Amino acid sequence: MGAGIWHYLPNPTLPNEEHLNALLERLPCASLIADIGSGGRLISPDIITFDRFVTNNTKVIGDIHHLPFRSGSLDCIICTGTLEHVENPWLVVNEFFRVLKSGGMVYIATPFMQGYHPDPADYWRFTEEGLRTLCKSFKRLDSGCLMGSGSGLSWAITDFFRAFSDGKFLSELFGIAARFMFVWVKYFDLVLKRKRNNALFASGYYFIGGK
Repeated sequence: MGAGIWHYLPNPTLPNEEHLNALLERLPCASLIADIGSGGRLISPDIITFDRFVTNNTKVIGDIHHLPFRSGSLDCIICTGTLEHVENPWLVVNEFFRVLKSGGMVYIATPFMQGYHPDPADYWRFTEEGLRTLCKSFKRLDSGCLMGSGSGLSWAITDFFRAFSDGKFLSELFGIAARFMFVWVKYFDLVLKRKRNNALFASGYYFIGGK
C-alpha cells in the first residue's frame, strides 16, 4: 500500500465552502484571483492556479515564499490546506499582502485538529487565534470554524487505529478500516454547526481579510 491510496478513500472531514463561495460572489467579474497551493483544484477557469508541483490544472509553478506576481497586482488570493506544509507561513502571508492590490481580499484556511499529513512535509497547526495573528497585517473581515469537531474526531479516530501497529502495511490497513467504519462521524458537523463549542475540537479554521 502506498501513500497515494489515501486520496481515494472517503474524506475524513466535511468541507465547508460557503464562506469561500460567498466571498467569490462578492468580487467583480473582472477580478484577478489566484488560488495559491491549488493542488490540482480548479475552482473556475478564470482563476490563476499556483503550485509547487505540476498538475493538469496548474497554470503557474513556483515557490510560495517568493510569489512570481507583481506587487499590488491581484484582487484576491485563496489559500486552503497549504500553510501547514510551508516552512515559513509568516513569509508567505507577507507575500500575499505584497501582491494584493489595495482593497484586495484574502481567504485562508488552515488545519487545527488534523493528523500528520506530509505534502511533502507537514510543519504547522493553527488555532483561530493563531491564524488571526498570522494574518494580522490584514484587516479581519471574518474568521471562524471551517470544519468542526465531527471532522476533527473523524480524523483522530483514523490515526488512533493506525497507531496500533508500527508496521506500514498493518498500520495503513487499520487506518483504512477505521476510515470506512467511522467516516460518518464527520456529519456531526451539520448538527453542531451553530454551537459555539464546536470550535474547541475543530478540524480547521478560516480567515477572510482585506488589504
